[in-house]
Amino acid sequence: MTVAGNPGGLVTDLQQDGITLVFFGWNTQADGSGVTYLPGDTFPMGAGDTTLHVVWSVIRATGPAGGLIFHDKGDTLDGWRYLEAAPVDQGTQVQWFNGVYVDTGTTAKGIGAGAPNTAAIVLAQGVPVPVGHTYAAQLCDDLVLGGFDDWFLPSMDELYWMYYYLKRSDLGDFSDNGYWSSSQFEFDVRFARNQYFLTGGQGYDPKDWTNDVRAVRAFLSF
Repeated sequence: MTVAGNPGGLVTDLQQDGITLVFFGWNTQADGSGVTYLPGDTFPMGAGDTTLHVVWSVIRATGPAGGLIFHDKGDTLDGWRYLEAAPVDQGTQVQWFNGVYVDTGTTAKGIGAGAPNTAAIVLAQGVPVPVGHTYAAQLCDDLVLGGFDDWFLPSMDELYWMYYYLKRSDLGDFSDNGYWSSSQFEFDVRFARNQYFLTGGQGYDPKDWTNDVRAVRAFLSF
């Protein structure tokens, strides 16, 4: 059985850190301690009736900058808890590098790595060569959107969850192209990692190839 979305238009006035929760999926237990199923998942039906209970979440809710939230790390360490994706792409078919192959040292792929990766890339690559040759991390670092200027190019894992929770639900107005992460390929400085938003596959491309760019930002609450 394929799990349904929110066919009845269920809504709630529950909030978390000033964020109004939205429909997320279904759980086998009323207290949320069972198995959670997202819309489109396959649910193994037994011989009898099964009751699923709605799950409310900040995931897919609107963040302070007007983007969609795609990650809640559950704590406030490092001064942030949530990640939101910008509501639109910052570029289409953009190169990762500034025109010269540089070892940026940004091989970290985990949640929380995007911001330091972006800062390190911009520091290492500096002014584009030739001047005016804007690259992926610089597009995000220079971005001012929704009243905020703290945007960055997501790490590989951050990019994956953006795909998983937003693109798979046809949210966020993403293309079907590949999107750059800020994670340099650890085995060759000429490559960087990316996420294919049509198939969900992950890979790496030469830095002089082009992919789309979507910035993200971290925040604590509204």
